[in-house]
Amino acid sequence: MLKKETLFHMLEKLTMLHDLADKKAYMALSMIGAVSLVSPQYFKEVIKNSDNFHIFWQFAIFIGIAAFLIVVLRGACFAIHTLLPRTNSSDPSIVFWGHAANKKVTDLQAEWIAQSDDDLTKNLITEYHSNALIAAEKFKNARYALYFASASVALFFLIAMASLDFKQKENNTKDSEKTIIIKEQSNDK
Repeated sequence: MLKKETLFHMLEKLTMLHDLADKKAYMALSMIGAVSLVSPQYFKEVIKNSDNFHIFWQFAIFIGIAAFLIVVLRGACFAIHTLLPRTNSSDPSIVFWGHAANKKVTDLQAEWIAQSDDDLTKNLITEYHSNALIAAEKFKNARYALYFASASVALFFLIAMASLDFKQKENNTKDSEKTIIIKEQSNDK
């Protein structure tokens, strides 16, 4: 009996781990979504500012934008793969929810009663194995989703920095020239 209680406890732990992986995927999707919503206006500015640049720098900016888009798409794919459940079991088992969903209640009850304790324990172990495989896959995908989300944020900041316009406006230049001329005239007197 203690073995079954331990097995139930481990199945509950795996369910909590599935939820944790899903939360990490939601966090990655939030990061990717935020930079994806804001980035188009920066793309426009970067492209506009790069008109006067050397062809090498224009190409580098194009590569940066393409890399950003690829990183965003890959991160979103990994996050979605984390959230999409795998709906099959390692081995057909009476405790797998898909098996139960495909049976009529009376058939499932009869099948359950016909199971010995050892058979139920074996089925629970199979279900534990299936959930462990799902958790491992979810965490792998969640890890990559977070890596790509972090990379998309870093690339976004590089693109945002490249979109800044460091040229002085002509009005500021003319005003400073007038100030210099006025100061020179006042010094001459």
